[in-house]
Amino acid sequence: MSGVRRLLHVGVAVLLLAMAHVIERPVSPSVYYVSPDGDDRAPGTANRPWRTLQHALRQATGGDTIYLREGTYYESGLEVNLRGSAEAPITVRSYPGER
Repeated sequence: MSGVRRLLHVGVAVLLLAMAHVIERPVSPSVYYVSPDGDDRAPGTANRPWRTLQHALRQATGGDTIYLREGTYYESGLEVNLRGSAEAPITVRSYPGER
């Protein structure tokens, strides 16, 4: 086997091992917050929530929880293409103690 071909085989093997590591590594569920006073450019944290449920739904993946802070939300035409599953659902709920 030529040096170039051997190098190519080694490179492919390393790439496949790296991809397997990324695919198998579990991702911790995230908790996001949405508030009528938020900003979709914020990180979606309790102190810096997003403004729209639409933005939160686009960011959420399986196992994540989205808390809606108290207030009135004016959104229409929500597109829901969730990336959850029966084993790792996306949960949307009101913030504890708020309605």
